[in-house]
Amino acid sequence: MRSLLVALAASTTLAPLARADIDTTTTVPAAPLAPSTVKLAVAINPPVRWFADEKAVAFSLYVGLGEHHVIRGNVAQYPYGALLDFGEAENAGDVTDLGASYMYFPRRAFDGFVVEAGAVYRQTEGVSRGPFFDDTTEKTSFIAGRGLVGWSWMLGTYVFTSVQVGASVGYERGTKSLCSSSCMNEGADPMVTRVKELTFAPEGFMRIGVVFDM
Repeated sequence: MRSLLVALAASTTLAPLARADIDTTTTVPAAPLAPSTVKLAVAINPPVRWFADEKAVAFSLYVGLGEHHVIRGNVAQYPYGALLDFGEAENAGDVTDLGASYMYFPRRAFDGFVVEAGAVYRQTEGVSRGPFFDDTTEKTSFIAGRGLVGWSWMLGTYVFTSVQVGASVGYERGTKSLCSSSCMNEGADPMVTRVKELTFAPEGFMRIGVVFDM
């Protein structure tokens, strides 16, 4: 009987130890989060254009999604005038440009060759005086598709600069009025023409920006 009691006591004492020995529950550390592939960038046109005689101000906001894909929103205002007027006309007025587009970087976001496609809305209000003192007043809006190609350089870890050229093609509507010498000197009414046509517009710009990891 004494031997039986000793055996029972021993088994009762050793049972918790045995359970502790076979307990395989362990605390597994959480896997580290993968580095974010979402990047935010802001960029401006060269500030020297802000203070030039023909002031131009532009701002772009970029959202980078992964290594190659970027969405860009753009706001710009620049002087009214023909792209190539060779100084023959005196221009006054502004053009306001709003755009949104998709950019693809084959190498990596914000670095290397880039292709861009998107949409643009452009509001134009300006007056152009020709060499014979005839004034053309334009007030139009332009909704178009935009295509650009260019190159972007990373200058260190966070700063980049880019140059792009291309064109937009879309529908322009509004009015253009011509006030010739008879209009100016004799009080005749200007000749008003309604604009409602497909328009091709060349484009080009430079940006300097900073990239932030999200």
